[in-house]
This record gives sequence, structure tokens and C-alpha cells, in this order.
Amino acid sequence: MQATAGMTAVRLQLVLLAAFAATSCGDKLETHLTKFGDPAAQQAAPLPPPPDAYALGESPEVAARVVGMPYREVAARLGAHRLQSKIEYTFQRGNAQVALQETALLVQAADGGFRLKVENQASQGYELLFTGGQLFVRQRYGKFHPRDLLEAQHLRWRDEATRGYAALVRLFRGRLFLSKQGLARHHGRDAMRYGIALGPGPANLPGAPAAPQPPAGVSRYVFPIEPTPSEEDGWRDRAEPQEALGSLLVDTDTGVLLEVSFRGRLAWQSPAGEALELRVSAAITADGFGNPPSLPGPAEGELTPVPDRLVVDTKPLDFFYGKGYTSTLGLPAGVARRSEDEKKAEAEAAPQPPLEGGVPSNP
Repeated sequence: MQATAGMTAVRLQLVLLAAFAATSCGDKLETHLTKFGDPAAQQAAPLPPPPDAYALGESPEVAARVVGMPYREVAARLGAHRLQSKIEYTFQRGNAQVALQETALLVQAADGGFRLKVENQASQGYELLFTGGQLFVRQRYGKFHPRDLLEAQHLRWRDEATRGYAALVRLFRGRLFLSKQGLARHHGRDAMRYGIALGPGPANLPGAPAAPQPPAGVSRYVFPIEPTPSEEDGWRDRAEPQEALGSLLVDTDTGVLLEVSFRGRLAWQSPAGEALELRVSAAITADGFGNPPSLPGPAEGELTPVPDRLVVDTKPLDFFYGKGYTSTLGLPAGVARRSEDEKKAEAEAAPQPPLEGGVPSNP
């Protein structure tokens, strides 16, 4: 009886251990698959408390929270609205000048859909439409292509397109001073207006991060790090703010940035001693609150499937290198690669009709 009881206890422990292992594996699998989850679940995640719209001048942390607010939170707090943004950069070195101007138009619908259009002065850009749980993307002069929602890429693109002013604030490395100027009305919403001016130094934000180094003790298969021209020059670390002027509006109910008008200038010297200058400006405004309730899909004639891969025939190279040369280079890759499904479909295809006199017979 004691032996039977002991065996029963051992079996029970094994069962519990197996159940625990299965649960653990299930948790790991679930954790791994969360990044491929429903984008709507990410949009419905709980929001942190709204920032205090009256504390931007006294608290740099609150100011950074308002400027860097992800657009998922902005859309959840403001609801349907329209956002227009224009960011300009102008580099000056002697008589040489390089300029970049980028505009963005975002229409956020009440049901969570949105339409985003980004363009620059070089006639480059893209348009993104998310409606009815489907995503469509096109280049500026192309047609819409349906795209998947893997890892909620549409939300990431929306964030990137609306971070223009946050990027300018980063360039000034904490030297922007905000002064409270009083309450204002902005398209039917109460807002607090702040003036923007250049504050005293030194900078209280770090410069460009250092290049990542290999882990300690790792010496094999480590290639030398080749710094980019930006890293070699390190201009972001040497750029000194010269002037900054502007104003911004913050919604008093939600702590969301409603309007920005800003221009500034930075100067530094290149490693060769040349004087360099960067002038920046931003004009951002949110309006049209409450509309639209939803967005229509692409119009008829504006939607086309993603182009199929082109099958590349490598056999024409045989006459130069010799028959069978390409077969020794390994499996085809890229556009020449054929999936297992394609190979199976070819094998199951109906045989070609027999030849009659060297010419395929008519069906």
C-alpha cells in the first residue's frame, strides 16, 4: 500500500509538472505573439493621467510629456479632428544652402480611422489610409495598395509624421524656455498659451548617443564600426542655439498640444573650421474637432493589388558560363525564388498538348 501511495504521489507530481510546463510554454507563446496582436487592442490600452496644462513653464518634465505625447493618446483624448503641420530646415555653409520643407495632413476620424498625407518640396511623399480595420498605402503619384497591420505599422507611421516639433525641441537640447501668457480659445476649445524663448545654458539634454559596442568578451566575427558622416562630424553635439521665438497652445482639458508657431537658429563650426548654421521653423495646428465620424475607403480606380514577384530565368547565363553553372550557386533568392506552393502548383498543372510537326497542336 505504501508503495502504491508513493507511486501515486510521483505520478501526481509529474502531472502537475507537465501542466506547469505547458502553462509556461503557453505564456511564452502568448508573450511572443502579442506584437502581432489586434491593433484595436493597442488603441484601447488604458491611458496615463493627462498632463497638467498649467505647469509647462514650471516643470520641464510636463513640457516634455506634452511635446512627446504619442498620437494614440492624442487621438483618444481629442477624438475626431484635423492636424496640419509644416516643418522647415535650412542648412547654410558660406554661400551654399540646402533646404528641406515637409508638410503633413492628418484627418482623424471618430471611429479610429485616419488618413495621413506627407509631402516635401521635392515632390516626394506618401499617403496612408486606415479605415474599417484595413490599411491602404500609396506613393504620392501611385495607387493605393492594401497592406497588412503587422506590428501596427500604421500607428508607427502616424507617430513619425507628427513628431516634427518634438524633433526641433530635441535639437535645442532643453534650452527652450516657456512662459505662461494666459488663456485662449482655439476652435471652440479652452487652451493655455505659452511663449517660447531661448533659455540660459548649458544644455540639459544629452547629445547624440554613442555607437553601440560589442559585448564584453566577444571578439570573433566582430566587424569594425564605420561611423557615418553625421557621427564623424558630431554637429548635434556642437550646435549652439542662437535664437528661438514662438508660441504654443495646450488644451486645458486634455493637455494635448493644439498649435505651435516656432522658429529658431543654431550655429557651430565644422572640424575644418567652417561656420555652419541651421535655421528651423514649425507651423502646426489642430482644428475641425468632432469631424469626420468615419472615412471612406479608396475610390474606384484608386486601388490595385500589390504587384506580384517577377520570376527571373537564370538559364540564359548558361551559354556564357557553361550548362549548369547557375545551379551550383545555391538556391534562387529574391525575385527568382519559388515557394513550395508554386512548385507544387507547377507539378500539378495539366501537361502541355503534344507537338505536331514541331508546332503545338490547337486545342
